[in-house]
Amino acid sequence: MAVTKVLARDWGKDIRTSTGPDVYTNIAGIRAFGIDPNKQDVDTSDFDSNGWTEHMVAARGLTITLDGFFMEDVATKARDAGQEAVESLSRNVGPTSIGRFRLTTPGGTTWTFDATAEVGGPSGDVNAVADWKATLNVSGQVTIA
Repeated sequence: MAVTKVLARDWGKDIRTSTGPDVYTNIAGIRAFGIDPNKQDVDTSDFDSNGWTEHMVAARGLTITLDGFFMEDVATKARDAGQEAVESLSRNVGPTSIGRFRLTTPGGTTWTFDATAEVGGPSGDVNAVADWKATLNVSGQVTIA
């Protein structure tokens, strides 16, 4: 099959909820996601630079954003297991504040990474479905396989 455009909705968005063996849980209700790179440059300018700045990359990072709807069973009060796991992680400090996540492309390529989480919401107005948002700050390098 030829290389083609893929739908964003077909990407998997999961959090690891158990180890040995690893168990990943889908994060439901997501309507948009983003992969935003960042980098830190170091200045390598010296007198031989003739007044022109020079630099090289000293560090790279990624921020993953998830934007969706707050998911809950109104009869049982059960929350979506994936959203609940991200929220639980977002309340931790120290070494337990880092969780493992996985994004999966429609073709099956996985992006596995460790990240901390910040969760916003729920929020909304009188005629809206309640929002749910998470920002994942990647810690370390992403493994793409």
